[in-house]
Amino acid sequence: GKGEEPMRLRDGDTLVFFGDSITRRSEIKDAADPRIKFSLNYDDSYVDLFLQRLVIHYPKLNLKTYNLGVGGDTVNGLMERFWELESLKPNWVVLCIGQNDAKTLSPAQFQEQLSYLLEQLADLGCKTVQLTTTPCPYSREKDEKLLVFDTIIRQLDERFAIPCLDVKTHLRQIMLDNDTAPVPVNLFAGGCHLSRLGNQYLADAVYDYFTGKD
Repeated sequence: GKGEEPMRLRDGDTLVFFGDSITRRSEIKDAADPRIKFSLNYDDSYVDLFLQRLVIHYPKLNLKTYNLGVGGDTVNGLMERFWELESLKPNWVVLCIGQNDAKTLSPAQFQEQLSYLLEQLADLGCKTVQLTTTPCPYSREKDEKLLVFDTIIRQLDERFAIPCLDVKTHLRQIMLDNDTAPVPVNLFAGGCHLSRLGNQYLADAVYDYFTGKD
């Protein structure tokens, strides 16, 4: 049917999601204290929304998918647990990182570390897709630093011939419009973590890429 022609995923593919709490809110998902585990009405990630949509539209597609997101992680943290990724021998890696790096790294440090990570991914021989960072609602300074990080992400992705999915522009516009909107759209669920709606937008961007609608 429609949409099957440009489908980028193939039967037997292994797909790994690599990142921080935007990818997986591990501090909540893995909490031993049930009060923490169920403290939010929405603690899922864009990954689950993307996979649900994929399953229902492509029920015969035979995939293995792994969420290697860890809350609080950085580019350097991803390098330290790169072996986890290697052991899965993925065909595809979806990368989403930068929120926590923006707290401690200069743009030059971020560029150096991300460049090294992308080299490692290229050596692994998998295909990588990277998302831009998402907005930060609680700190204008950090939000503006993330825009600089996004420029670095785009430049490096171009150099490494990696598709870059821009999820920043639209979400940030909603965030800015919310100040004057008659009905604000809730994008966030605690700090810079995304609400169901925010995650839906990321999920759709990834879905559109893999199903050739980009």
